[in-house]
Amino acid sequence: MPKEMYLDHLKSFSNIELQVQQSMHGKIRNELGVFRPDLANKKFSYTLGDDAQVKILNQDALLSEGDLEYLTKRLNNYRGFRDSVQAHAKMAMALVDHDDKAFGGKYKLDLLNIQDTLDYGKLILLKPEKMHEAFVRQIIENGEKREEPLVDITV
Repeated sequence: MPKEMYLDHLKSFSNIELQVQQSMHGKIRNELGVFRPDLANKKFSYTLGDDAQVKILNQDALLSEGDLEYLTKRLNNYRGFRDSVQAHAKMAMALVDHDDKAFGGKYKLDLLNIQDTLDYGKLILLKPEKMHEAFVRQIIENGEKREEPLVDITV
């Protein structure tokens, strides 16, 4: 399969995975309204932690430790949500590694730095056609730069 076709498929599948998360996140929010109305209107986001678990981002520092623990457990145990975040993260890492047009080989995305780079909550608020563009922007704005090679490999 040619590289461009591979990248197109990867972009499509990563976008579908974000839409899956968008749907599940909406259901989680609805359930919070029933079971934890105190959390339903609080602002929070999520990413993938270096332990491959969904990590809650406490953007406005309004969540208590108990709130963070509850939300972390809830999102990680929700039917397939963590799997979806992990699947997208793997695709995101592959895109950063291979999409030279978008990233130019300048960025490094892995399990150790993804939590400081991607805010999934911001991505899933968007319409599907805007998600990939926002993903690229988050990598460029927050991503860890690759170290320059010590040896010039161009011929």
